[in-house]
Amino acid sequence: MRLPRFFTVTGQKFILDSWAQTKPTYDDLLTDQPDDWPRIKDGKVIRKRSSGLDVAYSVFGNDQITPEIATRIANENGMPFREGLPYPHNLLAAKTVIDSQYPESWWDNIYTGWLGALRSLSSPTVGNEYPEAMRTRAWAMKTVNTQLASWKQLRHDTVLYAKQAYAAQVLCEYPAG
Repeated sequence: MRLPRFFTVTGQKFILDSWAQTKPTYDDLLTDQPDDWPRIKDGKVIRKRSSGLDVAYSVFGNDQITPEIATRIANENGMPFREGLPYPHNLLAAKTVIDSQYPESWWDNIYTGWLGALRSLSSPTVGNEYPEAMRTRAWAMKTVNTQLASWKQLRHDTVLYAKQAYAAQVLCEYPAG
């Protein structure tokens, strides 16, 4: 699958991480569970919020975060409309699409170059050539924190220029006012 290409004269630019954030949320998240199962509507899982962990896994390719994602999927008493929902198939599909991109696509512009630099931090440090401290779970979580903090700052700096992630509304609403 190829990522969408956009041309805009004015307006917001397509960014890979927003695309990846929308894939494991409502309207893109299909399931074979019956509609009487909690938080399912018309064969779609009502997951309104994605997480930074989703970005760390799918965009940055950081497999170290998998246990935390599995815990969130199993936690039915966590944050409503984000945790305790079956979404790993969409998250894995987004990761697969991003992993299949050509290496030079990570340097199309400054934004994706920054994402590519953060992605390079996901390389495993478990070999004997690394110091013992770098082979620990604490080091892996420090790397995830570094990636997410830098990504947050990147999103903050580009909020006016980049297309933001969103999830579709479940029901019609009459606007207040």
